Amino acid sequence: MERMKARITVLKCMDNQRIQEEQRIGGHAGPCDAFEVGQTFDAGWQAPEGFCSFAWADIFNGLMMIQCGGSPDYIGPDHTMISCCRDGLCPVVFKIERLDQAC
Repeated sequence: MERMKARITVLKCMDNQRIQEEQRIGGHAGPCDAFEVGQTFDAGWQAPEGFCSFAWADIFNGLMMIQCGGSPDYIGPDHTMISCCRDGLCPVVFKIERLDQAC
């Protein structure tokens, strides 16, 4: 099957500041500042410009599955899935959907 482009939509930017404070962990506080809810990116072979490289690495396997036509149980019949980056303090939730356009 031909590899298709995918659209990545930011669904939620979470904030685990309470955990950060309770555990006395330093670093960034508050929601991720790399993304905004509703923001979309169309992805082909490479990460879209401005897309966080850590988030890209975290969602890459699912993205490839969507782009190449895979359909395990966690992928909807409309070739859509939900994924997230694994930053425990400020994770971002993404919707990934296959587009009808080749890479």
